[in-house]
Amino acid sequence: MIPFIELGSLRLASYGLCIAFGALFSFTCGYIRLKKLGYDADGFLIVLGYAMAGGILGAKILYLLPFIDDLRFSLLLDADYPFSLTAPAGFVVWGGLLLGAMFVFAGARLHCINLRPLLQNALFVLPLSQGFGRIGCFLAGCCYGIPYEGAFAVIFPEYGFADHIARFPVQLLNALCLFVIALILYRLPKKFNALFFYVSSYAILRFMTEFLRGDPERGVWGYFSLSQYLCIVMLAAICIWRIYFRLKYHV
Repeated sequence: MIPFIELGSLRLASYGLCIAFGALFSFTCGYIRLKKLGYDADGFLIVLGYAMAGGILGAKILYLLPFIDDLRFSLLLDADYPFSLTAPAGFVVWGGLLLGAMFVFAGARLHCINLRPLLQNALFVLPLSQGFGRIGCFLAGCCYGIPYEGAFAVIFPEYGFADHIARFPVQLLNALCLFVIALILYRLPKKFNALFFYVSSYAILRFMTEFLRGDPERGVWGYFSLSQYLCIVMLAAICIWRIYFRLKYHV
């Protein structure tokens, strides 16, 4: 809806601004909370560095996966190429979460950081920052919803990613749900596993809201999109892990 924000002669992409603000705000909240609780806040910053590196790379790789047959690998670093790795748009959250998680665990092991208290007390920063990212998607007009003419329907500008018809504001629904997940994680009792709650709740949210998405770029095979297949895999994996954990530790 507002893809660019102009400050004098400076023209900034609203999507990038939302991502930057969301990351800065949420990470600051996480750092302050860990510092207040007496946990390793500096280790949290190190982990965040690994998370961002893996997240950006993984999100870009999964975005490019549906177009693998059409890619010209010699142009991936060319700024004018539509599928360039340096392009500010073109990211898939699941890819960022999966590779970002791998980087986090590798970084924590490398630097001897105890991840458990960090995840339990600061994991809320992840859906919080995601929520701001989805607001950025709405402003940029990407990740748009299905054709819809009911309450809260929106028409994106003709120069955006969507065509000029009324659509469901699925980005804002996602943002609202992610903020709720972040609030629940922030107040989650210690007896509940934060990682299990986040992965399962986000997978369910993403699976359901994908039916309200209208952008073909996300890749659809059969009845489900690529993200929905990943949701099914992640739900199965987290349930198996939870059962194994209960059997091993009798909790």
